Amino acid sequence: MQSIDQQARTVDEAVRIALSRLGRNYEDVDIEVLNPGSPGVLGVGAEDALIRVTVRIPGMRPRPPMPPQPQPYYGMARPLPGSYNQVPLPPQPMLGMGYNPPPPPPPQPIAPRVGGYDVQELANIGRDVILNLLRRMRIQARLQLEFHPPVEDPGSEEESQSPLVTINLIGNDLAALIGRRGEALTDLQYIFNLIMNKKTRTWGKVLIDVEGYRARRKANLVNLARRMADQVLTTRQPITLEPMPAYERRLVHLALLDHPYIRTESFGDGEERKVTIFPK
Repeated sequence: MQSIDQQARTVDEAVRIALSRLGRNYEDVDIEVLNPGSPGVLGVGAEDALIRVTVRIPGMRPRPPMPPQPQPYYGMARPLPGSYNQVPLPPQPMLGMGYNPPPPPPPQPIAPRVGGYDVQELANIGRDVILNLLRRMRIQARLQLEFHPPVEDPGSEEESQSPLVTINLIGNDLAALIGRRGEALTDLQYIFNLIMNKKTRTWGKVLIDVEGYRARRKANLVNLARRMADQVLTTRQPITLEPMPAYERRLVHLALLDHPYIRTESFGDGEERKVTIFPK
């Protein structure tokens, strides 16, 4: 089993470097945070993050078989194995009597699995983690869960993390959880990801939101990306946006993904990583 240790200024940066070294995607590896690192105080006492990335063995955690779907027997007793010759057939439709048999049940979609967990399991674990964090901070909030289909995203490996679940916190006086320009929410998400990684060995699949802040921020970023794209087309000069966390950079990439005359790339390291919009 291939495994490497990677050190960098932040966990996100260490994950991105390790995946590049291995030539793998998030879905192919297990990530263990050995040391989350510390920014120190004014640069004094700073400590790099340390992670261990292990390539999964194919088929290591097979998906459990789907339970058989019950078939209707129109009120008759269900036949036992080996007794089909003794059980009469269900009543057949009579022509001209307006008989319409019930339609078969629709096929149930198979939920995606991440690190051996399905989406509902990840949501349940994430709900327990954030409730425990709020309890320790003595903050009361209600939780709303929203499920998302998996998406193939552009950008670097770090920015291709498409969350499968969003947990939205609703309550009174929750502005402190958002902070100025979302810094407090970014820190809360980071702590949440560390705990989730410890429990499930997954990173970035459950997103924390507060009073729909991320939804509003998403709308603003999409509008900003489109305005800047129009300006790039007019001036034929690239434009670099302000530094953003990986989740917000991903939104900018997605907003301009299908633009026929615009492309986007990310540059920089850590908290200074930015999106640049180029003309094609």
